[in-house]
Amino acid sequence: MAQDKSLEIPKDEWKTLTFCKFRGLVYEQGSEELFFPSKRDCEKYKSNFDFKEILQNSELYMPDFEEFNDVDEGRYWFYSDEKQNEKLAEMIRNIRYKKLKKKICSFSHFHPNVQWDLMWAHYANAHCGVRIDFRINPSYQGKVYKIKYTNQAPTYELSEISQHLMEIMTTKKKCFEYEQEYRAIIEGGSENKEKFPIFIQRITLGRKFAKNPIFNDKSESGEFDENVIKIAKQILEIWENGNKRGGKTPEIWAYESRYSPMPKKIEENELRGH
Repeated sequence: MAQDKSLEIPKDEWKTLTFCKFRGLVYEQGSEELFFPSKRDCEKYKSNFDFKEILQNSELYMPDFEEFNDVDEGRYWFYSDEKQNEKLAEMIRNIRYKKLKKKICSFSHFHPNVQWDLMWAHYANAHCGVRIDFRINPSYQGKVYKIKYTNQAPTYELSEISQHLMEIMTTKKKCFEYEQEYRAIIEGGSENKEKFPIFIQRITLGRKFAKNPIFNDKSESGEFDENVIKIAKQILEIWENGNKRGGKTPEIWAYESRYSPMPKKIEENELRGH
């Protein structure tokens, strides 16, 4: 029997780690603030609505694997002596159903000195979005796994696959290694999206919110664009007026110019000033 090689992370370890999640937003150039609709069915601004819910609930969504962007997500190889095509197809359908029952939240292990250029580009609307730094709420009762990157998909006897779903669902191709991904996985329903509880520590605004296109000593003098401050205040207001879990108010960071190499913290006096 093949050994399950999934990389489960013990709770004593994951509860001490900081992770991050990138979210793209819709921002109309020239606007002073982000638009947050009152309902998710406003399709154009759905991502903004979802971000507002993350702020208010301190939760991330846990979809099934078919909503992810990698067409090879959950792929595996198998060998079998089964000769009947109908029976073989039925066995494979059952495996797919079991995979769909798994609800997954994917995120990255946070490193303070990483610029995350590809993550901003691929998952935060090319810097028109946010990075959410967080720790996992210890109330979470599921499991957390570290993704294994390899160009060889897991291979089993067909009859063994159901015993090794975690390895299948925590293995990705090496081209995705830049994501430094971890996953929270629970057994969920076939329709409802589960939620993943977190403590938000920091929110970083992408570079496209900064109107100043010049990066030099003068532009990096410690002053943020006025619209960056307005958006930061807007996010802070949503947090303070709607947060249902309480906890410490997250820091808000931003870039002082569109080409700043690293973000900086927006200080309390800037956020609270009028």
